[in-house]
Formats: sequence, structure tokens, C-alpha cells
Amino acid sequence: MSKRTIIVLLSIIVLLTALIAGGVAYLYSGIGVEESRVAEFGPEFGQTDTIALTVDQTEKAAVQAAALPEPVDTVLSSIKAVDIPSGPFKVRNSATGKDNLIRQNKDNSIELVDEKGKVLWKMALPGKLCGMVGQVDYYNNGKIQYLMVAQNTVHLVDRLGREVSGFPRQLPENAVVGPDKVSVRGTNYWRVDTEKKTYYLNLRKNEILTELPK
Repeated sequence: MSKRTIIVLLSIIVLLTALIAGGVAYLYSGIGVEESRVAEFGPEFGQTDTIALTVDQTEKAAVQAAALPEPVDTVLSSIKAVDIPSGPFKVRNSATGKDNLIRQNKDNSIELVDEKGKVLWKMALPGKLCGMVGQVDYYNNGKIQYLMVAQNTVHLVDRLGREVSGFPRQLPENAVVGPDKVSVRGTNYWRVDTEKKTYYLNLRKNEILTELPK
């Protein structure tokens, strides 16, 4: 091999080495810029693809779940969360026309508090209220009673803290949320949801239904 050939080969090797070194430097400089952007904008920067993938996977999972040969209630119960209010609950005092509050204490007792903050009465309950307090004119005389559910008991309490005759009434199982008023052709029903079923209370007929009249 001639001296000139050796010189040409060495020149090619040096050139290739320089090109490789330049490419590596450029690659690391790009990583450095990305890291600096993450440092500047926080850890959320650079996670867009991951987040998009997660959302896409969630959507696909929902579609797949909807396509499963399972009862709709079974699918929904696995993804649905119920936010149950704990009060206090605003109610009207039919004697004064003022807004009062029904609030529940740590021992599960409830009390009616007037607009001045005075506790008017207090009564014991077997458990937590199920997120709602209904207002009922049970006797059709303009006086308001308060409808509440705790565990599997339905309470109808007058403005003086007394249970209306015939109450409390028992549900077949513990309630989760309710009572919520539903009107059908002029008749009021009170919806109460449990973990397994929905019940509709007709207070005047003392009925507990599993579906509304057609």
C-alpha cells in the first residue's frame, strides 16, 4: 500500500470520527434542552403523550365495558361514584316563614336551628342522613314536615321535632341517597336509592314501590 493511499484512508477515518462526535453532541444537546424545559415548566411538560394515551385507554375501556354482556347496573356500579351531601340542609319553618337549618351531629342526632342560630329541638337518629331532607305538607294544611332517611328508616318530623303518626317506617334495606321528590300525574313520590334497588315512597298511601306507576 502506497504512502498516499494510507494518508487518504487516515483522512477518511478522521472525517468519520468528527461526524460521529458531532452527531452525539447534537443528540445530547437536544436532551439537555428538553430537560431544561421540564425544569422550567414543571414535571407536567413532556407528559402530553402519556396523558393522551391514558385518556385514550380510558375511553377504550369504557367502550369495552359497555360492550360486555353484563347487566348495565353492574357496569355502571363499578365506575359511578355518588357524592352524598352531609348538610346542613336549608328548610322552611312554616310557623315563621323563615329559612332554618337541619344539621347532623357526630352522634347522628339532628337538630333544627333557626335564623338566629338558636337550636329549636334535637332528636336521635340511627345513622347518617342520606344526603337530602324533603319538605312535605303531609296534612294539606300549610304546615311543613321534614322527610329524612337514615339507614333503612324513613322519618317524617314536624317543626317541633315530633315524628308524624305512623313514622318512622322501614325500608327493605339500607338507603344510600334520598329522599328526592318525583311527581307523576299530580302525585308526589319520594325516590330513595339503595345499593341494589330504587324505591318510591307514596306517603299518603303508605306504599313502598319498586317502580313508578305507568
